[in-house]
This record gives sequence, C-alpha cells and structure tokens, in this order.
Amino acid sequence: MSLSTEAFRPGLNSGRMDVTAASQNMLLPSGGGTLEVENTSATLNLFFVTGVGAQTAVLPASLAIGAGWGVAPLGRRRIRIPPNHDNIAIIGSGAGPSTAWITRGDGGT
Repeated sequence: MSLSTEAFRPGLNSGRMDVTAASQNMLLPSGGGTLEVENTSATLNLFFVTGVGAQTAVLPASLAIGAGWGVAPLGRRRIRIPPNHDNIAIIGSGAGPSTAWITRGDGGT
C-alpha cells in the first residue's frame, strides 16, 4: 500500500459530535471518499465505525481487536470509505464529553 501524495481536500460541510462512553450515531457530511475524524480531548481515546444506515461503535477491550478505527487524544484519523457510507458512530473511552469533528473530502490518505 502506498500513501497518496495528494493533499486532503475537505468538502463543504463538517459535523460535530460530543462523544461520551456510549456509542452515538449521526449522518455523515456530504463529500468524497476520504473521512477525517479529529479528537479534541487531551485525555480520552475515540473509536469509530462507518456504514450504510445507523451504526454502533464498540470500544474494544484491552488486548482485543474491534471493527473500526481509533483516534488518540488530540489526534486525527483519515481513512478511505465507500461512497455509499452515510453514517458514523463514535464512542469515547470515558464519560467526557469529548468533541469530535467529522470532515469528508478527497485525497490525503
């Protein structure tokens, strides 16, 4: 696998989710096939999944593997998603809340 040399080109909209230790679901902003999730918490990890229709994120236990992607404190994760994915679910590693910014666009993965 190689990394793209293209810069990330965000779409026109971003979403905001105040994440807690319970999975929350929302519609994805419109845009391309790249999704960026930014974690504004200095202490809590986030874990997210995307898909068609409502989703549920489940934080994996220690030493376990879970479906989805993690975002470290004050970090961001950029992934490619299928064009038909229209929902995202995020869960935090603690009560929070921690604000997550969700941006969809193209390139930069």
